[in-house]
Amino acid sequence: MFFLLFFQSNAQTNIIEIEDEANFRSGYIVTVDKDTIKGFIYDRIDAEMANEIFFKKDLKGTVVSSFNPAELIEFGFRNKRTFHSIPRVNTNKDTTFVFAKRLVQGKIDLWVLRDTKKSSEFYLTNNSTNQKAHIFRPNNKDYLQIEEDNYLDGGIEYLGIQSFVKTTPVKSNSKKRRSKFSEKGIQKDVVEYNSKFRRAYPAAVYEEENVYNYDITIGTSVLKFEQGDFIRAAFYRSKTKVEKSRKLSRIQGISYHGWFDEDENGSRDIQNGKSNYIWQVLSIIPIGYKIQGTSKSFQPYAYAGLGLAILFKTDYIFVNAINTGSETSVVPFPTLNTGAGVRIKLGSKHLLAEITPSVNGIFMNLGLSF
Repeated sequence: MFFLLFFQSNAQTNIIEIEDEANFRSGYIVTVDKDTIKGFIYDRIDAEMANEIFFKKDLKGTVVSSFNPAELIEFGFRNKRTFHSIPRVNTNKDTTFVFAKRLVQGKIDLWVLRDTKKSSEFYLTNNSTNQKAHIFRPNNKDYLQIEEDNYLDGGIEYLGIQSFVKTTPVKSNSKKRRSKFSEKGIQKDVVEYNSKFRRAYPAAVYEEENVYNYDITIGTSVLKFEQGDFIRAAFYRSKTKVEKSRKLSRIQGISYHGWFDEDENGSRDIQNGKSNYIWQVLSIIPIGYKIQGTSKSFQPYAYAGLGLAILFKTDYIFVNAINTGSETSVVPFPTLNTGAGVRIKLGSKHLLAEITPSVNGIFMNLGLSF
């Protein structure tokens, strides 16, 4: 069973130096002697804490202790982000330990082990039968076979929920079915199953932390146009799943750029025809992605998003060299919105400097992020 923990009583704690004090957050650790120690844990993404964490009792101190999964039973942050030390059996039957994060509590408990280079793995326990399961995605296959045997006993590549939620073992000759591997799908199945047993097994689902940022930028065209300069303004919202990755954010937003003729009277050396004097483009970006650095003081970034743009083009109409009025045409078209820049910490907010290409040239933008 993967919850049997084995530790050496003479394990020693490594001492290291960490300068980034801002990344320490209030939390606790539980030692192999079942002592709970409150202090501060160096906050990183789940995958970076799977094999080692950094802990210190004093927030102002610079010397911290490092712990591996064989030296702790669990650790957690104040926001209920909790990790347990779980043994895993390799193909050669050797046992190693990892820190896996708890996602669901109930009749079935669910933990996730994340990795930066491969798909997540999952560990489950049926608290009524004490059955265990290890779920992972072998060989990067999109669809996997749900097997009946226990992973630790049979070396099976994939376990489905029906293999451990039942009070009696699944028969070897039972019909197999195919199931797509996804974290959302696995968690949904466990939550639905737990909802049937809430009275006997109180259920809880951990809500992972998301960080939202709002960016406002204003800019002008770098290249000079015969008509004059274009101006640009944009508003973006970014959502970062900071427990999974801090280098990738999902963005949504809206941008505007336009040009206005300074000759408001519409005097033109035109006999018959049209003369453009207002050009405006409004672009809506329902979905996009931003790649960014992880430094809090100086953060380069680049983004791209598909959207829908609407061109509002207003022209003077000349007949026999006389301005007879104006007309506005509206033209929708798909667009790809891109940009790159830097985010510089400025007190509680951040200053933005960004270059943005468009159908009307390249824009230099300045703004704030909060």
